[in-house]
Amino acid sequence: ELAPRTIVSILEESADGRFVRVTDKAWLRRTDVRVTSLATPPPGTGPKEKWFDVDRDEQVLVAYEGERPVYVTLISAGRAALGKDDKMVPASSTPTGVYSVHSKLKTATMRSENRPGRSHAEVMYTQVFYEDYALHGAYWHDEFGDRKSAGCVNLSPIDSKWLFDWSEPKVPTDWHVKKIEPGEDATVVVIHP
Repeated sequence: ELAPRTIVSILEESADGRFVRVTDKAWLRRTDVRVTSLATPPPGTGPKEKWFDVDRDEQVLVAYEGERPVYVTLISAGRAALGKDDKMVPASSTPTGVYSVHSKLKTATMRSENRPGRSHAEVMYTQVFYEDYALHGAYWHDEFGDRKSAGCVNLSPIDSKWLFDWSEPKVPTDWHVKKIEPGEDATVVVIHP
């Protein structure tokens, strides 16, 4: 048996796609495994430019510098999937597209428009990329790898800190918030189904 969240290589897939082999003898249900593969950088990305690749289907985020992956982790994206028109964002879905982080907050208070009276205080390491959608730490659950959020990209607290500290621009030491100014380097966020 493998412990949850063990990193494995897939050696073989069953003919029907329902199982994957991860050791000489161990086969796992494909639905119990999250798979990631190298992504193509967004157009105009330089060899050292930092960007996030978010796969809502697999519930995985990979941080890249140019074409080189530097960090991978499980996420919890929005509970709802997008319909045929990706421009319409149903409640509790994570929008697909290419964005840039436009503000970073060491902590934030988040409220749900869909659940009045529901809020989370001290949401750590928040990186807002589109409207009110953000990558951020989620201390209220440990179900990463499953759709759980109200639309944001939930990360474990330790992963959210690493990604926040790594991404551009840096938040100065004694600052709480950094809003990205025009012409300033900002980490790109690519979100696909």
